[in-house]
Amino acid sequence: MVDQTPRVSNPPLPDWYLQDWLKFFGKRQASLVTELKWSLGKAFDVWHGKQPYKRALVNEIARWLSIEPYELLMPPREALAMRRLRETFRAFAAEEGVPFDHTGAPGAEATPPPENDQ
Repeated sequence: MVDQTPRVSNPPLPDWYLQDWLKFFGKRQASLVTELKWSLGKAFDVWHGKQPYKRALVNEIARWLSIEPYELLMPPREALAMRRLRETFRAFAAEEGVPFDHTGAPGAEATPPPENDQ
């Protein structure tokens, strides 16, 4: 008897979303050369995922695009949704008089909400 179970192969997920972000900002692979002054080889390798990304590379591109480095690791739509959510939390916290620190930076203490004297 022949096994007729369909085989599904999932293409590998991208490590990062460089091409999506450049498209979002109306940029192309050539922008890496013209705006960042990269060599054609480096731009090609990074664009096509032939060069693994490293912290310095991610930081350079994030600064260039004026986004957070971690946002390059998610699709623009998801990153922008998270930004909106943070801004909503920040606005809500401001209305309640509670400082909002979303960075989670070491030493950033969460301030408890003010006590109600009702």
